[in-house]
Amino acid sequence: MRRSLLTLGGVAAGLTGFALLLNFALPDVGAAGRVAGLVQAAVAALTIAAAGLFAGFKLQLFRDFEPHLTIAHEVSHRPVGAGYTHIAVTATLRNTSRVNVELRQGIYSIQQIAPITDAAVARIYSEFIADDELQQIQWPTLEEFEFNWDKGEFAVEPGETHNELIEFVIPANTRAVVIYTYFHNREPGPAEDSLLVWEMRSVYDMIDGRPEIDQLEGVQ
Repeated sequence: MRRSLLTLGGVAAGLTGFALLLNFALPDVGAAGRVAGLVQAAVAALTIAAAGLFAGFKLQLFRDFEPHLTIAHEVSHRPVGAGYTHIAVTATLRNTSRVNVELRQGIYSIQQIAPITDAAVARIYSEFIADDELQQIQWPTLEEFEFNWDKGEFAVEPGETHNELIEFVIPANTRAVVIYTYFHNREPGPAEDSLLVWEMRSVYDMIDGRPEIDQLEGVQ
């Protein structure tokens, strides 16, 4: 970007100097004036182009200093007791921006994909197709937790990562789930323009070899 601006500035300066030389060298003032006018028009065009490049540079700079997080999930599971499964979800939050990212709320949920009856699948999918505002299929929610942090309590520094461990205990017949994590940076209030949201969904299959699981009923 800086090289482009310097190049445009050099060309504009060269054209201006050329116009001045023409004014002194040519005896026909009218001809020199016409040439100088053309050069001035070219300089004006280059000036506008330079302004556009500079505006683009400032826009990119603004984006670099806008808070941003990337989220990754690491999921594992194990049986607990005869009728339950423990699921551990590590949500890794990485600050990929050049400013602190302060978080004020986090939501963690787990939804059941299987087992589920054919009638429930048809109903859930038809609702998803009919509602243009839905971005994902709304599977039955097994558990959901919400956490709120005070101002200055939870922040991720630029270039750093933070791991959040979320634990769920769900019925042992569950075979596939959707893990959902959601974070935002604004305290509760009416100012929606300041809200920045980061979220992540992961599908996780549980295969642990317990044959009795297949005999249990699914979501109706």
